[in-house]
Order: sequence, then C-alpha cells, then structure tokens
Amino acid sequence: MDIGASIGDAFEIDYIAFSAIDDPDHQAIRFGYPDANDQSGIECIPSLKSVAYRPQQISLAENIGVRASVSVSLIDHRDSDTGAAGDPYWTTRGYNPFEQGTFWGKFRARHKYMQGAELRYIQGTEGQTREGMDVRTFIVDKISGPSLDGKVTITAKDVLKLADDDKAQCPVISKGRLSADLTATAPTITLSPSGIGDTEYPTSGYVAIGGKEICSFTRSADVMTITRAQFDTTADTHKANDMVQLCKAFFTSTGAGLDPSDIIYDLLINYSTTDASWVTLTDWKAKTAAFINRLYYSLVAEPTSVRDLINELIEQTGIILFSDDISRQVRMDVVRELTTADRALDESDIMRDSFSVKDQPEKRLSQVWVYYGQRNPLEKLDDTQNYAAAVAIVDEDAEAAYGVPSIKKIYSRWIPRANRPAASDLGYRLLSRFRDAPRVFEFAIFRHQADVLVNVALAGRYNITGWPLQLPTGEQTTANAQVTELDPGDAVMTATAQELLWHSYPEEPEQPQTIIFDQDALNVNLRAEFDKSYPTPVSGDTVTFIVENDVVIGSSSTSLYALDVGSWPAGVTVAMINNGYIVGTGGSGGSGGSDTSFSGYSGNSGGTAIYARYPVSLDNNGLIGGGGGGGGGGGVYFYADWLPILGSGGGGGGAGNAIGYGGLRGDCYRAGSSGGSGALLTGGEGGTGYYGNTSHGGYGGSGGALGAAGESGEPANTFAGAGGSAGNAVDGNSYITWATLGDVRGARVN
Repeated sequence: MDIGASIGDAFEIDYIAFSAIDDPDHQAIRFGYPDANDQSGIECIPSLKSVAYRPQQISLAENIGVRASVSVSLIDHRDSDTGAAGDPYWTTRGYNPFEQGTFWGKFRARHKYMQGAELRYIQGTEGQTREGMDVRTFIVDKISGPSLDGKVTITAKDVLKLADDDKAQCPVISKGRLSADLTATAPTITLSPSGIGDTEYPTSGYVAIGGKEICSFTRSADVMTITRAQFDTTADTHKANDMVQLCKAFFTSTGAGLDPSDIIYDLLINYSTTDASWVTLTDWKAKTAAFINRLYYSLVAEPTSVRDLINELIEQTGIILFSDDISRQVRMDVVRELTTADRALDESDIMRDSFSVKDQPEKRLSQVWVYYGQRNPLEKLDDTQNYAAAVAIVDEDAEAAYGVPSIKKIYSRWIPRANRPAASDLGYRLLSRFRDAPRVFEFAIFRHQADVLVNVALAGRYNITGWPLQLPTGEQTTANAQVTELDPGDAVMTATAQELLWHSYPEEPEQPQTIIFDQDALNVNLRAEFDKSYPTPVSGDTVTFIVENDVVIGSSSTSLYALDVGSWPAGVTVAMINNGYIVGTGGSGGSGGSDTSFSGYSGNSGGTAIYARYPVSLDNNGLIGGGGGGGGGGGVYFYADWLPILGSGGGGGGAGNAIGYGGLRGDCYRAGSSGGSGALLTGGEGGTGYYGNTSHGGYGGSGGALGAAGESGEPANTFAGAGGSAGNAVDGNSYITWATLGDVRGARVN
C-alpha cells in the first residue's frame, strides 16, 4: 500500500506500503492522498487521510526501549476492483464492483489476517524516484474499520514488537503430561497423549515435572529415561496428568555458556516471529567479542516473556538493541566510553535555540546489589534465597555527597555461581554510569545538512558542545552522549541523547578470565567452569581460579575427583590459588561381622582431591587432602563353637567431603554398635562390640583423617576387616608447579 501527498505545485511524498501475508504473491498495495496533484508517476489508491509517525526510544543498556510506531488513517470509498488489491475474477461475477460495496469493506473481508504483515513508511522529496526515498519497515499490529463514517485505521510498530509478552514466550508451553503417577525414585516416565514425544520433545534435554522437579532426559518415542533432582530441585512424587514442561537450556551439550548475541538471536528468531533476514549475527558477535567477551548460562524452566529475558541480558551485559527500520536490521551495540573517533556536534550543527538540557535524578545510583548463581529455576526470580551468591558495590562518597542512598538490585539467572567477576563488573559498570544522574539533551538539525545527514544517527555517539554546558568558571564544556531518539521530520530532524558518564573506581579489580569459588562445590572441572563464563581460550591466555577462605571443594563419590584441572588448548596458562579446602571423599567404614558373615568387612578407600593432566601453577594457602580411608569392621565373638552371639562394631567413616559414613553394626544375638561418620578433617570412631561376661565382639576400626588410612577392626575370635587406604591428595603431581606447597595431606602421585 503506497500513499502520496501534494502541497500545491511542490510536494513531498509519504507512502505507506504493506504486503498481505495471506496473499501468495505478496503484492505491495499503494495508497495516496485523494487531493494529490502529482504522484511522480507512482500508482496508488487515493485513500490516505493522515499519517502519524512516532520514533522509537532506545534504552542504553537498561531494556529493549519503546517501539517506533506509525498510525495511518484512511477513508473508505467506492472502487472499480481492478487494481492490485482488487478481484481478478470480477468480470465473471455478473455485477458492477464499483456499484456494490466499498474498497475497504471488501479488502477487510478478503484479507482477514493482516496482523504481522509488513508496512512500509516512505519519505522523499519532489523529483525523487521510489527507489531513492527513505523506506521504513514496520509490522502491522492492528487494523480497525471501516467505521460508519468510512474511517479505517492501521497501527504498525517496529519489528522488536514481536518480542512482546503476548507474542513470544520461551520456552513455549508443552502439551505433554505424565501418563501415570510417578514415585520419587522412578527412572523413567511415559508421556501422554500417545505420540506427543515425537511431535513436541527432542531426544534429550531437560524437563520440569509438575512445576516442582527438573530432570535431564533422553527420549525414545513417548518414554523418557530421566535423571532426577537437577538444578537444586528435589526428587518428589508426581501425579498422573502433571505437566511435563520442556525447559530451554541456554548452554551447550557440554555445559558451556553462550555468547549473549547468540542467546538474543535464539530468542528473537526461534521464539518470536522475527524474520531471520533482520539479523546479521556476525555483526552482533563482533560487538560482544570486542566489548563483552563473556558467556552467560541459564536454564529457563517455565514459559517466560522473550522481552523479559532480553531485557535482563541487555541490563546485565551493557547491550543496546534497536530496530534500524530503514535498512531492515535489528542492530546491536554495547555501551562504552567515547573515543576521539566519535563525532563532535556543536552550535554550527545544531539549530539555533533548539538545544535543551533535562536532569534525570531518578537514575542516580549509590549501591548496586547483584544476586547470582541461581539455584532453582522454578522458584521466583526475585527471591534472594534462590541465589548462591551476591555482591554489593557501594559508593559511600556518593551517599555522603547526596545525603541519601539509591539502591538497585539485580537478580541474575545468567551469571553462574563461580563467576563473581561478572557480577562485580556489572555492579561497577552501573555505578560508573549512574553515580551521578546522566542528563538528557534535545536538539534539532536540518535534515539535509550534508555532513549531519551522514553522521547523526540513532544510537550514534557524539561529543556535544552548547552554551548550557558550562564549567563552574563559566567556560563551555563538552558532554558525551548517545542518541536515543531520532525523529526524521520533513525538513528538520529532532534528536534526544542521553549523557554518558564514566566514574572511575580505583578499587575495581582487574580480573580478566578469572573464576572465583566463593560457595562450596562438588566434582569441579576447571575447564567446564571456565567454559560457562568465557569464550574458548587460546594460546597465550592466562586463566586464574580462586578458592576463597573456608570454601570447600569436595566430591560426591570416592570414584570422582574433588577437582579436575581439565583439558586446555596448548599454550594456555592455568593458575590456581587455594585459600580454602580441596578434599576428596572419605571412605565408608566396613560393617561389623554378623551371624551370617562372621568376619568384619574392610573399610573403603578414600577419594582423590586433585587430578591433573595439564600444567597448572598452584598457590596453596589452604588445605588439600585425600579422603580418609574407612575403618574396618570388627569380628564376631563365638560362645563355644556353635553360636556367634557377641556382635561386632562397624568401622568409622573416613574424613573428607563428602564424609565417609560409619559401617553398620554386626547383627547377632547380641549386637554391637555402628561406626561413627567422618568429619571434614577427622575420621569417625569405630563402633564397639557387645560385651559379654568375660569377652566381647570385635571393635570397629576408626576412620582415617584426611590423607590417612583407616584402622583395621578388632578380630575378636573371627577375622576383622582391614582399614581402607587413604585417597591421594594429588594424582598428577608432575603437572603441578607448586608456587606454595602449604598444607597437603596425603600422597602426591604421578
């Protein structure tokens, strides 16, 4: 649809054009003003009454902003039905279309599904060809009319409107249900209705069952094999017909995080109806690689607004996202300090008396609290108890200067719990920009002033000089600003720009490619933790890992390492500072002898603390220890030769994290006692044998301390169990350069 307007003999042409999505030929239908004297040879239907354009307002790393929109009023009329929007078969219908019905009445009946169609707003000057005019593309939001007085209204907005809550959710709601009740230990589920597995679920991924428990799965047809209680949820019972909601994992199959540009692209293209031709992902990734260079990681377990997810990433990464409706591109940039390469605007560019300054005191900040390391994706996003860690960046000088604090809280599902540098950087970045409230500048420029036409653009960055900008001495000064709104009027462009302030914090730590463990963790692989937060390292990079004071890195099993250095590309320097505890799992104590198995059982071996097969520098200011061996179980004591009557004690559990559990007592006519469980540093005591009149069953051996074997049980008059061996403190000692050896308990092998 194209529309033309004339003003006497000289005229501008304003066009609206859209392609009907239910039209297989996608023909453009053009509309012009009824009183147009000259349309420069561009054919159009004379229905246009008025056009109102509202430019978009972009947000500088706060949210997705306010969408650009265009509102078009048209008037209904009779029509011959022979044009592009007409009836190609009118000659066979036996009536005169000009005398039956109206143009818009018939158009609305033929094209019922116009929401989402493209609409183009075109500006030009007399003598320009259609191809030389500015063409702005929008998406039709609604059409109303014709009313009784023949009025038709079309409202269209820019392409990012497609991310709104009512148009885009991630993940989409799943239709699968449990076919039967599910116990808390069941390893499989069957989906209903039949066939839903193949139509709606991938072969592997994550699901949220009944809104309570997250499970990973592999699938064959309607049957899922599940791993229970993932992402800090608890294995629970579920009822038949409970929802099986497919979750959206924003990480790779190996657990690596994603570039924020990849996440936003996925949200727009796969979870809204945004056309992929609007996004040049390589351009986006060039920006994030140059100015962010971090990865982000999350599991979204319930349908969530795409707009909300994008807004979170915009705020937490410093991204700017906006629609370039002329070039049909969604643009991405990153808020950053200006350089000398950014253009200057002064009073020779800005129209006289058009420059104004507005304060924004509501944007000032003195504290930023960042909660990160989300525990359970099914809990509320703003529940502070649902986060493993938090940082608070406070500017006390600003609070003293302004007299009152101004606090901003951010709840990040995107920052992993070991990436405190990302959380700290976010807090410092926001305080840097908003310690003092940025001002807003408004000004006008002639639309066709050659140098300004080329350089002033939405999201453009400028050094602005104007007489209201003064130093305390009265001298003029320059303000750095970025254009957030640009209205391309017929002859004059009006712009709004937000000031870019950068306050320097000398205490802000420089922590490139650093991972900090400030919460207890199990089975840590350094490379896997790094990959959640940073792009693939290359030769020459230095990667640093820090275990904070009192933090315990342990293991869930003696067969798993507490900490695995992982595999790295050649030439990457890996350094680790341990201020806490890195300890293997304690071995469980052996059970005492019983009336069915007279001898005590041996204690289990402890687990390894650190496994290394790649060079690493280790500064150990804390403690590293192999898991203690479990104590052996005691032997049974016989009365005479026929009755094992005095039961033995179980062995004590070894020290470590997780701790070794004590062995069970020996069950006889007279039972002994079970062994005690180990602790972080010490083994548990062995259980006692049952005392008779003159003798007793064998005592269980004590569990070993970190790096120590468990004691053997007491034999009584049957054999006792041997103590379990200690776990290694280090497997791969030849790969470690000890900057500080410190307290190491247990063997260092290989």
